Amino acid sequence: MKLLRITPVTKKIVGEEFNNWLKSFLHTEVNTYVIIPDIAKRDYYDVLKFLKDGRGHISNRQNRLLADQCIYGYYLEIFFHHHCEERNKGNTNQTFKEIIEETFNITDTYGRVLRWVGRLWHEYKNIEKLSISIHRLYSHRTQIENLFKLYPELANDWKEPVTPTLNNIEDSLNNVNL
Repeated sequence: MKLLRITPVTKKIVGEEFNNWLKSFLHTEVNTYVIIPDIAKRDYYDVLKFLKDGRGHISNRQNRLLADQCIYGYYLEIFFHHHCEERNKGNTNQTFKEIIEETFNITDTYGRVLRWVGRLWHEYKNIEKLSISIHRLYSHRTQIENLFKLYPELANDWKEPVTPTLNNIEDSLNNVNL
């Protein structure tokens, strides 16, 4: 008689529980920021080369800082859209996969992970303060995306705090009842 193998059902953590789990990896201080030279900020290809070769922070290894990978992924996403426009115009025959593998020495899969974290970081800046590997973060991408879509009040904690400007200060002073 064969015994049926029963696989235990894992509970999907959503909402506040998942937000608290994610915050358990949060560190208030980020050790490094990538400083991109002003000259190269518009040429995304040069920015990516600078980040990959000059800094050496982008690697498939898990011990790299998430902040650096977020910034690299953001510029990789911009470069991807720029490349798609160039390809649609007929200016290039190379695929995006060929470019990142040959030029930047990044696998297509890792490139997708970097682009995802770059898009996420663009909207939720505090993601860079997580002390978690990019691969572990990506493995929870569905839960992260659901958290930010379904619980906007919790998602606000992950956005960059608004820096006070003169207009914000004047508006808040006008709303005060004396």
